[in-house]
Amino acid sequence: MKNPKLRKRILTGIGIFAAVVVIVIVGAFLFLDSILKGAIEKGAPRIIGCKATVEKISVKPFSGRVLVKNLKIASPEGYVEPELFAIEEFRVKMDVGSVLKGGDKPIVINEVVITGSVISYEVVNGKPNFEKIMERFPKDDAPEKPKDNKKPGRKVIIDRVEFRDGTVNVRAGYTLGYGVPLPLPRLELNDIGRASGGVTSVQAVGNVLGHLATSVTNLVLDSAKFIEDQAKNFAKGALEVGKDALNAGKEAGKAALDAGKDAVEATGDALKKLNPFGK
Repeated sequence: MKNPKLRKRILTGIGIFAAVVVIVIVGAFLFLDSILKGAIEKGAPRIIGCKATVEKISVKPFSGRVLVKNLKIASPEGYVEPELFAIEEFRVKMDVGSVLKGGDKPIVINEVVITGSVISYEVVNGKPNFEKIMERFPKDDAPEKPKDNKKPGRKVIIDRVEFRDGTVNVRAGYTLGYGVPLPLPRLELNDIGRASGGVTSVQAVGNVLGHLATSVTNLVLDSAKFIEDQAKNFAKGALEVGKDALNAGKEAGKAALDAGKDAVEATGDALKKLNPFGK
């Protein structure tokens, strides 16, 4: 280019444009945590109909790793337990290449590991909370019809989902109103959406929740005798505590009554001494 001033302006413009692009990319990476946190807290009510909160999210975009800390999903309306799920740690490993491909190619999630979850299994009016939740999901992997003529989102494939070190808290009429904890057996799911070339995010969540609901239900049915015995023990323990408290209250009342009598007698003696006409 013969005009050095023009050349300098063009290079300066390119440099400024490149700097802006870098700032946007870096900014997006820096704010991915808050973006994803907002997506979870806004997306959960839409997908499962329950409020969700997240304490902290850590995203490593170049390695495709996401760490979610203390994810809590509220129980459906009408149930006593405050949370349906309280998950201590939620780790995700994505195939970054599949994310960058774009288009209609599915996003591949290599693994999802859920650790330290407390899951509520609660029955109200004969309906378990899991059954209430599952009413919102499609019964199979048939393609969903796009709503309002919107382009459907990208599909996902999940190679592995694992639940570790979980607890199920059972509350129903036969538990006499008490929550009975049970250890959740390790649960692993594989190749979600792999055979069909991907499923929607709603279908993926429904698939995982469906398998989890089956596992939890089987656990509760297999542990029915243990749950009943534990509930009776809790009730018996509460009754004993109530008796002890009643006896303690009676003893305290008796002591207070005796102290009151002593105070009245002491006051009477004092008044007699002060009355010059008393005998």
